[in-house]
Amino acid sequence: MTRDLPPDDMEDSGAHPLAKAIARWLVRYDLLAFLLGVVLIGLVALGLRNLELASDNRNFFGGDNPEIDAVLRLEDTYANADTVFFALVSEDSAFTPEMLEQLKAFTEDAWQLPYALRVESLANYSHSRAQGDEIIVEELIPPDLEIDAAAAERVGRIALASPELVNRLVSEDGRALGIHVNLALPNGQDGVVHDAAEQAREIKAAWQAAAPELDILLSGGIIGDLTFNEATKRDLFTLIPVAFVVVTLLMILGLGSVAGWLGTALITFSGTLATLGFAGWAGIALIPATATSPLAVMVLVAASCVHLVLSWTRRLNAGVAGDRAVQGAFEENLAAVAVANITTAAGFLCLNFSESPPLAEMGNIVAFGIIVGWLLTALILPAIMKRCPDFRFRPVRVPAKWLEALARGTQARAGTILIVFAALIAVAA
Repeated sequence: MTRDLPPDDMEDSGAHPLAKAIARWLVRYDLLAFLLGVVLIGLVALGLRNLELASDNRNFFGGDNPEIDAVLRLEDTYANADTVFFALVSEDSAFTPEMLEQLKAFTEDAWQLPYALRVESLANYSHSRAQGDEIIVEELIPPDLEIDAAAAERVGRIALASPELVNRLVSEDGRALGIHVNLALPNGQDGVVHDAAEQAREIKAAWQAAAPELDILLSGGIIGDLTFNEATKRDLFTLIPVAFVVVTLLMILGLGSVAGWLGTALITFSGTLATLGFAGWAGIALIPATATSPLAVMVLVAASCVHLVLSWTRRLNAGVAGDRAVQGAFEENLAAVAVANITTAAGFLCLNFSESPPLAEMGNIVAFGIIVGWLLTALILPAIMKRCPDFRFRPVRVPAKWLEALARGTQARAGTILIVFAALIAVAA
């Protein structure tokens, strides 16, 4: 359904003829443009089916990174070793009969972790000593040893005098004992990493409940991987929704137009979907560095909508007819919004020169989201402006006298401000 606009009785906007022609088409064929926008959203959002979360912290490094290359060659030669590390921390000395018995039991429990290849602690450490002409190798804490105060003191004395143990399986001050677990996990199976890390957490929680007098700490490679995964989920399911709600609330308070707020919220949400959908289509697994990409798109797309909505409401307040107000707003702002979005997208694409793959991926994701958000702004906003009921209210504004005072103060001290900012830039550089 289309309808011709009335003759142009509004002052010339001074816009480029191409911008005028595009604005006229968008307003005249607003339903067709809206349908094209919906199709674009649907196609891009289908990529959400392929969206994955990565748990390997090696994703932060490129394939040509020399350290990662060395690690991969080492693993090809030997084996892939993932780690879990428990620390038992006491208030005083860890070398007491009770704590060493707990260490022995904890070491046995650590063997229950899936794919456990080796468990190291003082409880199974092989200690060598010279006796005459013989070298005797024995466990520092034999399994059948009944640990008393003298035995605990002996273990502490030997452990703290061993450079290979201090700051590895025992702290320098003798208050913490470590259990180091090597696991041989299958490559490329995030589910296995997650299961192993969760079981390690369960062991920690069970021991913490059984021994509240100790501080039991958990670390290691797979715990770091799982933490990255959890941070990504937290950003996706908590931070981004909260940011979206805050942005839309600020829009409705600042725009003073329900239709303008609705259009801005819809396009901002669609731009967020497009951003994540592109990641799915491109096969980019999300990590914390890339999971926050929708936040940048959200702000930039909302800013584009705000320019158009405010221009539209100014025309309505001046008594310009509905369709002409929409067309005038797009004529006035279309070129500026297009240049702003395209140049911003180009800036983010420059992140492809970064050595860190996540930064390059973030640049690509944000650039795509900005361009799609810009297209959705042009395709969807005219129909909402034209056809939604015109419910307007007094928006929240900074008092005009404050802005005038700021402008006068800035003009009066222009030279000083320029010098101060030049100095700040020089210091930052």
